[in-house]
Amino acid sequence: MRRDDSESTYLKGPGSDRVGMYDPAFGVNKEDVRPDPESSVDSAIELFENGEYGAAIEMLEMMIARNPADMGPFVALVETYEKTSMFSEASIVCERKLQKDPNNAMIWGMKGKMLMKTGRYEAADAAFSISLGINPDDAGILAERGDLYMMLGHYQDAEQSYLQSLHLKTGVSRVWLRRGKTLAMLKRYQEAINACETALSLDDNFIEALVYKGFLLSKIQRYSEALDAFHNVLRIDPQCRDALRIIQSLKGKV
Repeated sequence: MRRDDSESTYLKGPGSDRVGMYDPAFGVNKEDVRPDPESSVDSAIELFENGEYGAAIEMLEMMIARNPADMGPFVALVETYEKTSMFSEASIVCERKLQKDPNNAMIWGMKGKMLMKTGRYEAADAAFSISLGINPDDAGILAERGDLYMMLGHYQDAEQSYLQSLHLKTGVSRVWLRRGKTLAMLKRYQEAINACETALSLDDNFIEALVYKGFLLSKIQRYSEALDAFHNVLRIDPQCRDALRIIQSLKGKV
């Protein structure tokens, strides 16, 4: 017999046949969830890419309810919320998961990232600290914490966090660039240029690193080298407005 609607919430996903009591720990019906062979992370991603955001979220929630231990749908759900700028919702999903798995460093790190994006910086720092207390060798979380400190203007702490991340995982060009930007804020310009060059050695088409290198060279009045850097930018992207603008401003200084 069907339960009275006043006592339960019913959800039906695309191609599904599921009826059950609403489970607030997961946000979806958990009882009597019947396996759906078409439900998968890939299927949810395809729905998302087709603009069916609600259907993608519902499918992922159903998968989490069916198998709470499976991290794949959980990670995909958080990323789906993040891509749609629903950072508070993503943080809530992390909190739900942490109620059942409080010692999961990855989830604490993901929660910290979402909190940071909602401007809750103190709470984000606390989440990152818990994550790193559980797993101090997570290069990704160390880099995220560096981003947080950079946003807060704690440049020395940011540089140290990026450096710790790079000691663990050296080949991440974007973290080298972030460290370079932090070093520049500390007025350590040559070290900042060196960091940009390391980023470019890992990805020679990394336009952002090349633009920033050119900017730094210009800042310390190495105009000829700066001009070369911006011309190299135009070889990759002939329409780069920053490069075109700065080249014009440098012509009278070389």
